[in-house]
Amino acid sequence: MTDFLPEFNTMPLHGQHVGIYRLMDGSDWHQVLKDGKPDLRPTREEALRSAKDCLRDKMNPPIRAETTAKSGKDLIMEAQEARLRRQTDGQQKAFGGVMVNRRLVRVERRR
Repeated sequence: MTDFLPEFNTMPLHGQHVGIYRLMDGSDWHQVLKDGKPDLRPTREEALRSAKDCLRDKMNPPIRAETTAKSGKDLIMEAQEARLRRQTDGQQKAFGGVMVNRRLVRVERRR
């Protein structure tokens, strides 16, 4: 059974150090990559810091918000609201109020 247990460490490579990390206990270690190649650092502390930063970025990805185009339903509702607004504005100008169930209702607007 593998448990969620994030770990980071370093590994010597070509006389320098590269950060390594894993998310699950018992899973394989992954190297910190930069442009598809191992991110080599001159000191162990720098490699450890890069592994920690990489692991943090994996666990906390940036939040993205997307805006989508309005659907047909939204466009229809906007058109209906605009039509109702024009209709009530016309009634207010003509009758001094809005007709509701064949009765004139006075509309007061406060600012």
